Amino acid sequence: MKPDRKRGIIIGAAIGDALCSPLDGLGPGHIRSIFGRVREYLDPAPALKGRLDRWKKPALYTSISQTIMLILISARGDGGPDMGRFLRSLEDNPPVEGNPCGAFRHPGPAERNLIEKRVRGPEASPSFSCARTAVIAAAARAVSGYGASPLSEGPGMELALNREVHSLAAALIFGSLLEALAVGPGMPAHARLFEMAIAAGERARRAIDSRSGLVFAAGINPESLLRATMDFQGLFERLARLSVREDAERAICEAVNRLVKSPVSRATVNHPLAVPPYALVLCGAGAASPAEPLYAAAEAGGSTGPLGALCGAIAGAAMGTSWIPPKLLDGLVNRRRLLSLAGALADSGKAGEPREFLASEAQLTRKEIEEYAARNRHRPGKAGKKRTKGDPERELSRHVVESWTKLDKARWKKEKRRSEGDV
Repeated sequence: MKPDRKRGIIIGAAIGDALCSPLDGLGPGHIRSIFGRVREYLDPAPALKGRLDRWKKPALYTSISQTIMLILISARGDGGPDMGRFLRSLEDNPPVEGNPCGAFRHPGPAERNLIEKRVRGPEASPSFSCARTAVIAAAARAVSGYGASPLSEGPGMELALNREVHSLAAALIFGSLLEALAVGPGMPAHARLFEMAIAAGERARRAIDSRSGLVFAAGINPESLLRATMDFQGLFERLARLSVREDAERAICEAVNRLVKSPVSRATVNHPLAVPPYALVLCGAGAASPAEPLYAAAEAGGSTGPLGALCGAIAGAAMGTSWIPPKLLDGLVNRRRLLSLAGALADSGKAGEPREFLASEAQLTRKEIEEYAARNRHRPGKAGKKRTKGDPERELSRHVVESWTKLDKARWKKEKRRSEGDV
C-alpha cells in the first residue's frame, strides 16, 4: 500500500470522526432545523437543548481515532499488529479528572468496557454488536497491511476489541475492502464499490473456512462467524441494485431487524450491519465529490461518529489525502501532530511510544473538560416563574386533607380571603 493511502485512512478517519461525533445522537431533522447543511466543524451546543453534558468539542476526534492510532503505534517492528502490547499500553492510560476513561474521549460502551477494565487478553473483551469497534479494527488492520488476507494474523485484533460475530465479520470484511481500495485507481462508483465489498466478503468467508480451527481455538464458533459474513454479502448484493438512499436505508434496517429484538428505522444505529454498509451507500453516491459522504454522515444523525470515521477512511484508502477540503484539514484540532504521526506510521510503521501518545492525548482531553466546565459555569440558571393572581389560591388548595372539620374549613376560608386581599 502506498504511504499516502495509509495516511489517507488515518487522517480521513480522524476528520470524519471530528466532523461527525459532536452531532452524535441527534436526529437528522433536528440537525437540519438547527444547522441546515453541514459543511464545516460545528459547535453542537445550539442543538443540545441545554443538555451540555452531551457536548463535544468541535473539530476534536474521539476514542475511535485515538484507538486506531494507539493500535498502530503499538505495532511490532515489522508493522504487524501487536494486540498484547496494545492492551498493556492501556495500563499507561493517564488519569484525567472528570473523565473515568482517562485520555480517551467519549468512548462507546464496548470501548469503555475495554478501557476501564484495563484488560490483558481477549477473554475480557466485550461481546455485543458495535459498529465503532468494527470501524477501529478495519482501519487499523488495513494500515497494518493485513487487510488483504483476513485472519492471516489470526483474529487477535478484532477479538481484543469485540467478540460478537457480526462485529468481527464487519472488521474482517471492511479491513479487506480498505486494502483493496488502497491499490485501486480512485473512488469507485456505487455499483463497483459494492462489487468490491462482495469480493471482500468472499475473501473473509474463505479465510474463515480455511482457518476454522484457529477461529475455534479463539473461542468463536466458525459457523456463526460464517453466517454473519454471509449476512453482509447478502446485504451488499441487495444494496448494489439500489441507487436511491432511502431504499438502501430500508434494506439495511430490514437486515438489522432480523437480528435485533427492538426494530430500527434508521441505518445509523450503532450496529455493524447498519453503519458500515450505510457508509458504502454514502461513499458510492458521493464518488464525484469525495467530501460529500462526510457531510452526509454528519447530517444523518444517530451514530454519526463511526459513520463519519468510516466514510473518511474509505475516501482516504481510495484517494490518499488530496481530497480533503482545506477547511477540514486546517480546522482539525491537533492537526500538526496528527499529520506527523500519520506520516511516521505510513512511512516506517514507527511513531514513538504508546505512553507518549496517551500523555499527549490526555492534555487534549483535559482542555476539552476545562472548556466544558467554563461553558457550564457561565450557563444562565433557570429564570424564576412569574407569580400570577391565581397562585395563592392554588397553593392553598394543594393542602387538601381527607376530611375537613368546620375549624379546618374556617381557617382555609380565612387564609383564602387574606391571600386575595394581598393580591
